[in-house]
Amino acid sequence: MIRNILLWLAIFSVSLTEAIEINPSKERLKPERPHRPYLFQGDPRRMERANTVQLRDVILELDLSTYSAKKGSQVGVNLSVYNRSRRPIVFLFPNSQRLEVMVVNEFDNEVFLLSSHKEYNNTKGATVINPRERAIFSDVIRVSGWSGGMPAGRYKVIATVAGYPELQLSASLVVE
Repeated sequence: MIRNILLWLAIFSVSLTEAIEINPSKERLKPERPHRPYLFQGDPRRMERANTVQLRDVILELDLSTYSAKKGSQVGVNLSVYNRSRRPIVFLFPNSQRLEVMVVNEFDNEVFLLSSHKEYNNTKGATVINPRERAIFSDVIRVSGWSGGMPAGRYKVIATVAGYPELQLSASLVVE
């Protein structure tokens, strides 16, 4: 029986090698259809439309490490961006900043702006959020670094995805 199997394999392999062309001609290696340009090649308006972030595709959540802070303490700011669409969302950033945090007092006067207190690298970056996933952008603000003497009172912390002003949330913070 083994001998029959080996004989059958030998005959079958010989017939296969005869059917396979060992040196195909160069003409067969050429593509049969003409080269088509890439979908977004050379059209910046199409690229911009493809990369825009739709508000209906994003769910934002803002979380502060504490909602009542003392002078000289630190407050952690976490902005969570959830992609509820069926396609990946790409955030393009002009530098290494991902989160902009602004603190305003009860009269809506700016008291603290994170980007004015930090230096960022001038390297462009991107963050891709896949469908049904989330990205968390976080930073720490020091309560003592605020301008205007930082009197005790109620403040509003506004967190924005850097470069996307429509993606922002706010939360209340009490300074004692």
